[in-house]
Amino acid sequence: MQATNDTEKRNQTHLEGKVHTGFALLRKELEQLKKRKEILRILSTTHRAERREEIKKKETTDHHHHHSDKVEERRRSRDREARPERDEKKWSSRGDERRDRHDKESREKDKKHREKSKDRSRDRSREKKKDKGEKKHSKKDKKRRSRS
Repeated sequence: MQATNDTEKRNQTHLEGKVHTGFALLRKELEQLKKRKEILRILSTTHRAERREEIKKKETTDHHHHHSDKVEERRRSRDREARPERDEKKWSSRGDERRDRHDKESREKDKKHREKSKDRSRDRSREKKKDKGEKKHSKKDKKRRSRS
């Protein structure tokens, strides 16, 4: 049989062992995480409640502002309708004139470029026809010369 001291000694080494101390640390950390999670949950619910209250307050104030904005817009619209029509060219800015002039110039450049391109392709096709015609003539001339 073993001595009573031996059982106590085994228990002591077990409690001081790496596995037992490791699990003790894990249990302690798990308790801390649970507490932290509960605190964060409480904070988030209070924050959500505060945010909902702020949104409700904002919606009620926005509703009043929105109503006054509609009234103001109707007033401006009536004022615009009461004014005489403006001549668009008379009131156009310099920037508009410059932009229009630039657009017109660029369209003219594009048109000239297309015309040049057409001319070039027309000239090339004429040259090809001439080359083919010369070849035909030269073959015919050779045959005539060989017959005679």
